[in-house]
Amino acid sequence: MIKKSLCVCLVCLIAQIACPQLYKDPNAPVEKRVEDLIRRMTLQEKVEQMSMTGLGDFVHSASAYGVCGSPFESLEKIVEQSARAKRHARENTRLGIPPIQIAECLHGQLAYGATIFPQAIAQGSTWNPELIEKMASVIAYEASASGVDQALSPLFDLIRDARYGRNEECYAEDPYLVGEMGKAFVIGMQGKPEQTRTGIPAGKLMCTAKHFAGYSLPWAGINLAPASLGEREMRTLYLYPFEKAVKEANVYSVMPSYNEVDGVPAHANHFLLTQVLRDEWNFGGYVFPIMAEFPSCIIFI
Repeated sequence: MIKKSLCVCLVCLIAQIACPQLYKDPNAPVEKRVEDLIRRMTLQEKVEQMSMTGLGDFVHSASAYGVCGSPFESLEKIVEQSARAKRHARENTRLGIPPIQIAECLHGQLAYGATIFPQAIAQGSTWNPELIEKMASVIAYEASASGVDQALSPLFDLIRDARYGRNEECYAEDPYLVGEMGKAFVIGMQGKPEQTRTGIPAGKLMCTAKHFAGYSLPWAGINLAPASLGEREMRTLYLYPFEKAVKEANVYSVMPSYNEVDGVPAHANHFLLTQVLRDEWNFGGYVFPIMAEFPSCIIFI
């Protein structure tokens, strides 16, 4: 019985190796490529793809991490590390999957030598979505040139408490204005929704809408503290900007907030992540958990 099982496993393994690597064929349908890749992956490789390390550390690890964080270094060093990490992934890992390189890009790539624009609170004061779209396009062009694939921006939080410590990262207190400015940022950075339905154009980046949701009204204005919001207030104020990002800008990623809302941690909030995001809005992207919350498990598909 054991010999028979071993023979079956060996035959399956040989068949898998002999099969053409459909997932590497750019002309094949995306669904078929994904199906082929998932079928080939071991459980360990799937876990590794949901994990993260530093860009410079990737080449020294035996794991094929799915995400690499850009260091707060000069653009030149980031370019070098990016090229080395992605070459290592293609040539020295079993499946050759390059990592997603992330970076902070709220008002310019967080790197020495990058163009830095005014903070988000000043951007919101312009009341000029067209200008924000142009700005985001410039940021995307610069960041993509250094290997960045995904920006951890923008914020769709509302300024509702002067004590909150991240107000400078927010556009405004009004959900309509925040929605319009954030949507413009996403379109400028990712590309027009009609383009991004099939992929991110060259010179553009995936965006991450954060923090989902109700994050900017914590108890006593303390960052990370719990928030108490009823469903009516959540839907009419705090969810509105995110809905525009999903439905009108086709944002690729959403990041849950650090805290809990009405006693339920955002990262385990079925109402927010499943009922609203997936079922009501038909969000087809992926949820990117906060690194501080899940340091070893970054991506939930």
